[in-house]
Amino acid sequence: MKVLIKEYASLEAFREDCEQSLNNGAVLLSTTEKLTNREHVEVKFHYAGQQNGPIKAEVVYLVASGDATQVGLSLLGDWKEQLAAWAKETVKKVDVDQEPWGKDSESLYHAIQKMTMTEKVQLAVRAGKQERQILMKDQHHQVHIYLLKNPRISSDEVARMSKSMNINTEMLIDISNNADWMKQGSIRLSVIKNPRTPMTVVKKHMQQVNDNDLLMLAKSESVREAVNRLAKSLLASKGKKFD
Repeated sequence: MKVLIKEYASLEAFREDCEQSLNNGAVLLSTTEKLTNREHVEVKFHYAGQQNGPIKAEVVYLVASGDATQVGLSLLGDWKEQLAAWAKETVKKVDVDQEPWGKDSESLYHAIQKMTMTEKVQLAVRAGKQERQILMKDQHHQVHIYLLKNPRISSDEVARMSKSMNINTEMLIDISNNADWMKQGSIRLSVIKNPRTPMTVVKKHMQQVNDNDLLMLAKSESVREAVNRLAKSLLASKGKKFD
């Protein structure tokens, strides 16, 4: 059985691909191997000096690109368990946003909870990181809208907000209208995948999605059928087969 290599420039690139594509069982890579559609292969993952795998996979589309071939793979077998195990191994540091609140933070949480709606909105536009973390969990969407106006909000925070099933359509449209945010692949995909995003917005930004992510969207069972169809249509328009 042929062995293909999926290489990543960094650990962060691997983590991002896990979030956006691999967790849906989709892999896109370039190879000089001679392959046929529906052929079974093995794929290994190389990143940050680490080598993981192999995982069994099936070739689902092939497109010639110069001397190489762009290959779309569908992962087989217990790939979810293997990815989960690798994810644990790659944790190098504790994410600050996931650290439990200490005594001072608990006091801050209770102080914010006692605020009026107007006070929360006023705080949202100037809040620091820890305050934003608390306000993002507030039940009032108006607070979230003003968080987006905070000049210090990070792209990671926007990505988390755009994934949320509690976010409203108005906020998704606001995010989609921000060119700097939509340059971030994680934010663009989160907006596209969110069922509250209008299809007019999805169609506009699907044009900037790379082939690997289009393959993921075409196969994903966690997005709307209209998004599946659009992803398949865009792949077909590029002359790329999808099975």
